Amino acid sequence: MRTHRFAGYLFILPALLFFLAFLVYPLLHTVYLSLTEWAGFDLKKITFVGFDNFKLIPPDWIFWKAMRNTFYFVVGTTVFLNLFGLGLALFLNNSTRFTHVVRTLVFIPVLLSPVIVGVMWSRIFDPFGVLNQILEKLGLIQTPIFWLGAKNMALVSIIGATVWQWVGYDMVLYLTGLQQIPEELYEAAMIDGANRWQMFRRVTVPLLKGVATMVILLNFIGGVRIFDLVYVMTKGGPNHNTEVLATHLYEVAFWFNKMGYASVISVIILAISLVFAYLRSRLMSEEKA
Repeated sequence: MRTHRFAGYLFILPALLFFLAFLVYPLLHTVYLSLTEWAGFDLKKITFVGFDNFKLIPPDWIFWKAMRNTFYFVVGTTVFLNLFGLGLALFLNNSTRFTHVVRTLVFIPVLLSPVIVGVMWSRIFDPFGVLNQILEKLGLIQTPIFWLGAKNMALVSIIGATVWQWVGYDMVLYLTGLQQIPEELYEAAMIDGANRWQMFRRVTVPLLKGVATMVILLNFIGGVRIFDLVYVMTKGGPNHNTEVLATHLYEVAFWFNKMGYASVISVIILAISLVFAYLRSRLMSEEKA
């Protein structure tokens, strides 16, 4: 019996070592660095400063602007991803002719690197890019719009690019949930005289509540951690109007060489992500029960 138990431990040892090396150690090291002052070069020059780095948060106006932009980004992407994702899922669930083609086309952007998506949409949103050319030919604008250079349009443009890339992911999750709803429930509702809207409100929505909650939490986690798309498209500009927590972390760490303060921001991002991850795991546990 002991031999079998020892063999079992050997099988899980590689996964355990991977978990410790690439998840637990970086997490603990980041927390440690948040309590130190370090420029990121000489390991001998790490100075323990306690919670002094956390005191830099209140006066850091860029951090609070990044926090606000991250909030707007999370809310904006979550709302539109769920609206379009659910809408496409409902369309594909009721259509058999174009289901596979549309699902494939909408899901392709999910497989692309965010860097590629960022470069592509930067070209589209260029003042002389294809979007402005189309709008000018349609007579909707007279002068080019600076999508990524205007204060009120830059973050909206990034939200649009993000929705374009990830709507296919939400669509697949919602479509999976819709296909698990028994057809007999809709047939019973039709016999009772319910129209499409009533069936959607009384049958579809309640049975999709668990899926919708999970999708929303996943969107929240992804939104809080957004970095690559924002950095490629605007680098946080103009005037920090698209600055998010992750881009501010990058600037503090690699532009100003303040690894301790950057670790504080990293801990904050991690804490927010862990809250949503906990809610997601608790939701999944309740569904299994």
